[in-house]
Amino acid sequence: AFIFTVQIVALFYGSLTLFNERPHFLVFAKDSFTAISAQQVDMGALRFDELRDKPLIGPVNTYARMPDNPEERSALIESVLFDGEPDLERRAEYFEPYANGLEVVRAAARPAEDVTGKTEREQQALMRLRSRYPNEALLLVPARTFNEDYSVVLDAASLEPIDVVRVDIWERGG
Repeated sequence: AFIFTVQIVALFYGSLTLFNERPHFLVFAKDSFTAISAQQVDMGALRFDELRDKPLIGPVNTYARMPDNPEERSALIESVLFDGEPDLERRAEYFEPYANGLEVVRAAARPAEDVTGKTEREQQALMRLRSRYPNEALLLVPARTFNEDYSVVLDAASLEPIDVVRVDIWERGG
């Protein structure tokens, strides 16, 4: 009975830890999305109350606005480059409701039908995506990750994220 109780407590603790570490925000900043947990940002710096509540399923779609003021923009860039501060997508003081950045999101998005995939795996992922949403206009936006590139799939009309696909659509020169 003691071992069973310890295992149940450990299972509960592990499940709670995983639940709390899941992404709280899907942040669009500059030209891409980044999934961010609440532990990665200063939640006290949020200016919009609707961004605080973590939904049961999925993250809070968020827009991180680059400061319009040149001095503030310069200070942000310098703090990231020279002081090792977090970049825009991890700075809660710049987070806004997702709807505030829709024009910037649309400018960064590419129509899914224009993307062919660079590898066999990406081509198969795109075919599965098109078969899953056969009659919908879809857009793809790059997403940042440490070990693999992927894309967030948006409904073209509403610009709401509806899926994720492992396709690298970053425009890289060279």
